[in-house]
Amino acid sequence: MFLIATDAHSKWIEVKIMNKITASGTILELRDIFSTLGLPEIIVTDNGPTFTSFQFRSFMSTNGIKHVTVSPYHPSSNGLAERSVQNFKKAMIKIEKGSLKEKVCKFLTKYRCTPHSTTSLSPAELLFNRNIKTHLDLLHPCLHDNVLKHQSNQKSYHDKHAKDREICVGDNVFVQNFCHHGDKWLPGVVCESTGPLSFKVKTTSHGIVRRHQDQIRLTVTGVSDTIELPFVPPVEAPYLVDQSLHEEKEIIEKLPNSHTQDENETTVGKQPLLAEQEESKTGNELPKLTASSTSNSNSGHGFELTRTRSGRVIKPPKRLGY
Repeated sequence: MFLIATDAHSKWIEVKIMNKITASGTILELRDIFSTLGLPEIIVTDNGPTFTSFQFRSFMSTNGIKHVTVSPYHPSSNGLAERSVQNFKKAMIKIEKGSLKEKVCKFLTKYRCTPHSTTSLSPAELLFNRNIKTHLDLLHPCLHDNVLKHQSNQKSYHDKHAKDREICVGDNVFVQNFCHHGDKWLPGVVCESTGPLSFKVKTTSHGIVRRHQDQIRLTVTGVSDTIELPFVPPVEAPYLVDQSLHEEKEIIEKLPNSHTQDENETTVGKQPLLAEQEESKTGNELPKLTASSTSNSNSGHGFELTRTRSGRVIKPPKRLGY
């Protein structure tokens, strides 16, 4: 004989093996159940002599439990208990190996961890707010830890290129326009924060709209998104080289005449080198003028005149008596 009790909320089943169906034996098994799960508010039973006895009714009233019996010869009035009895009988027939106690334990283990068709959750999860460990959990012993590890890795990868966007009330922003007419981005001012990443923005043409942080762009006060920047042509590299050479040649020309002979010879030696560098950069031969010694009556020696690209003649420094 068996005593079967079912929790109406979680569908948790308790099965007790009984040798004799007596009021005292039933009360003893109920005490064992109540010591684990606590006292219930209502107990619904049939009209068996065990449940209608004075001893059982006294036990119910002593523990503050309301006892309700169903109508005679109408078992469907206590349909949940009758359904539990049928499930238990079918399971005991299918389980062939093991003793009676072992069969009962196997049935209770499988039933309590199986999601119920009505609640979509297992009785153990509804009663204890967690699932009991079974053989299926041994297949993935660290499932929860693996999930947390992968989520942590995903967060670290995302945060490498992510930047914090701080949007406060009163900031001038552009919000994305989802209407079929108008500009794609509308200027506005943040007027309220409706969540960690949600804001209400007051626009000039569409009133107050609510947008996510991903649909908002910060802007500077007084700057319009339609402003056009002036076009600056790219600067070519040869121009920079020629300009630097031109500045060096001007510095050489402005050297004072009071330097020593060694300094003058060093300056003269730089002039052909500068001309060769300028020819290699531009790829064009620069015009050169050669004058005889008769054109310079002061030095008495021949010298070479070099023209820059602009046409300026580079004159060598005057020698002091030679």
